[in-house]
Amino acid sequence: MLLLRLEDMLKVAIPLYGDDIAPCFEAASNFIIATVNDSSEVSVTIAQCHEAEGVGRIRFIRDNGVGTLICNGIKDFYRGMLQADGVVVISNLGYPAREALNLYINGKFGDRPGKIIPSDYACGILLDDLLCWTKDIFENSGYQVKCGGDAGPFPIDLTAEIACPACHNPIRVAICCGAHMYRPDKEIQEFYHVAGSDYHARIYVHPESSEMSTCCHEFGIELLDPYTDPITNRKLFASGIPLLQNVIRGHEKAAGSKQRK
Repeated sequence: MLLLRLEDMLKVAIPLYGDDIAPCFEAASNFIIATVNDSSEVSVTIAQCHEAEGVGRIRFIRDNGVGTLICNGIKDFYRGMLQADGVVVISNLGYPAREALNLYINGKFGDRPGKIIPSDYACGILLDDLLCWTKDIFENSGYQVKCGGDAGPFPIDLTAEIACPACHNPIRVAICCGAHMYRPDKEIQEFYHVAGSDYHARIYVHPESSEMSTCCHEFGIELLDPYTDPITNRKLFASGIPLLQNVIRGHEKAAGSKQRK
């Protein structure tokens, strides 16, 4: 029987999104925690992180004694915290999680960042700026806006509510500002699942491209381009409700009353 000394082993963490490496370290709920030696894995478990924010995930990494984090997107602030703890961060990897672990064990990554997946989706706008722009646009259009912890689970950044101009009942909108992840297509999928029947509409805020438009359309999500001025350029909304193009089920009369004006 081969005996392994503790000092010869290392713990590796990989945030999960299904079977893949999660697009965003700060939002992952499940992690692979693998104990490895120089040439093979010794044990692998799936652990849950119940914390609500990135700092909680830093604590999770510390509590599990992790020496190497393999991830996709991670904010510089959290990378710095981990590196200050002596954790090696290998980021920008877009692989199935188990494949990434095997590649790491076989020395394919070393301590260097891995392969960056080319994407036409890159937002190019800081998340804080995108949140401020979106909040202002919706408030200036007559919505009451909630943000932060009051908004909803990741990746819902804001919720907005406005009275229907026809029946005066509230219309609730879930909003995701698309600057969280290296893989916004994954973020859109998660947004679709999280913002389900509780909302009348879902808005994804991201510079428009054919790829983004197609992805949003597939999930019935409206795309709002921050490089346009929707209040000036889209004065007549097909729904009859500010900032919304799609007719809202149960509020079809709003579209009719808007068109008659």
